[in-house]
Amino acid sequence: MPGQNYTESIYKAIEKSSIMVVIFSHNINNSVHARTEIERAFNFQKIIIPFRIEDFEPSQEIHYLIGNRQWFDALNQPLDTSIDKLAQTIARFTHDKIKKIKIKKVAFSIHNTSICSFTSDVVIVWYNQDIMAGIDKMVLEHMRKNGVDILFNLSQSTDFLLVPSKGTINSRFVLFMNVKAQQSQNCGEIREYIRRAVKILSEESILIKHISITLQGLIYGFDEIEILKAELAGLSDAVGARQFPKHLETISIIENDTARFDRLKNALHTLLPEGYIQGNPEEVIEKNDQKVLSSRFDRVKKALYTFLPNGGNHGIAECPQEIGKSFDTDNIKKNDRTAVTTEFHDVFISYVEEDSNIAVEIAKSLEKTGFSIWYYERDILPGLPYFDQVIKNIDHSKIVMVIISSDSLSSSQVYNEITYAHERGKSFIPILKDISHIEFQNRQPGWRMILGPYTSIRIPEGNVGHIIDKIIQGTRTLLQNKTLLNES
Repeated sequence: MPGQNYTESIYKAIEKSSIMVVIFSHNINNSVHARTEIERAFNFQKIIIPFRIEDFEPSQEIHYLIGNRQWFDALNQPLDTSIDKLAQTIARFTHDKIKKIKIKKVAFSIHNTSICSFTSDVVIVWYNQDIMAGIDKMVLEHMRKNGVDILFNLSQSTDFLLVPSKGTINSRFVLFMNVKAQQSQNCGEIREYIRRAVKILSEESILIKHISITLQGLIYGFDEIEILKAELAGLSDAVGARQFPKHLETISIIENDTARFDRLKNALHTLLPEGYIQGNPEEVIEKNDQKVLSSRFDRVKKALYTFLPNGGNHGIAECPQEIGKSFDTDNIKKNDRTAVTTEFHDVFISYVEEDSNIAVEIAKSLEKTGFSIWYYERDILPGLPYFDQVIKNIDHSKIVMVIISSDSLSSSQVYNEITYAHERGKSFIPILKDISHIEFQNRQPGWRMILGPYTSIRIPEGNVGHIIDKIIQGTRTLLQNKTLLNES
């Protein structure tokens, strides 16, 4: 603004902005102001999108600040097309800044029934290896009578053991929490046990909406109301710290003794009159509509054209309809592959640039069949660190498909992706291009150890279309096996 201090205005503008677009030409290496502005955005931890309009090597200072950011390359396509894509990306990024306050509420109830007949996603059972008595003994015996004997596995566990019930009790899973002899416990330790149990469940990959628990220490004469208070406090600690399963809706206490159930129910009404445990306020993304996104898209494009060469000679395209649709909760997984929020995928494709045409062909064929795919060519976001995006999307994928070729065998990038996926327990589908199975194993012994258990398939004469049906069939079978394993 006229009359204001230039440096102060730039400083405040960067501080209040969520994204910096750096237009890269040879002039930037000679601009002290540009380097200072990039450094300021770097220090403020802003999203920085390098938009390259010339082929040149940035200075060491510039490379240090944004060398690990994904670049937006406008060299190999019309500038209008590049600006459209950049504007769409920024519109999606800034969608994250429209937020509302949400408070997590978890319903809490008590039921007069048997722990083995009550239906929930997970039942938490307290046990001590030296003293098997009470609820833990009853659950173990009930499971064993119905064909599931886990006593040996439990004896080898020093902390906890999460096992599928396989229908032996009505809850889908049982979490056995190893606790010390209960005569020596106090309410503070009971509080910590329940908090830790819920936190453990938050780190598991199974869908958990309903948790059931029992009161600890009753057979040792602990006061039932004090135990209830301690467990409520531990549950509140977990919910307040957001260390609970993402989809958790309900926690239930199970008490088989009718008289005790009546006393606990009355106490619970006094301790928790609202009937739920409340977490701390949290900022969450608020859904935006097409009108707002269209307006933002137009403003972003106008700003970009102002600063790019020949900006006045470019027309302003209309906002694509898919921008609004991509942030619709019901459509985000199907329509939007570049949303800021990391989504879940069936398949992550690992490959090098030389094999991108094969990766894209496979991805398109799989998506036509209904699978969700993540691959670099389309889904990488400019402005964010490359490795952060790869790690998150491997975490959120069920299968990693690796295109193994003469080029990829020497790629540290593909090597890192395979290693990380292996460490995260992912399944693999190896696809061989211009190389035999024996040759790939000899050239990359480390890959042999990781990919050895998985059957590879070779592309015949460079034509991936000949094996697409087999790839689809293998992907479907592998996903079905993983689903059955999670449900068992």
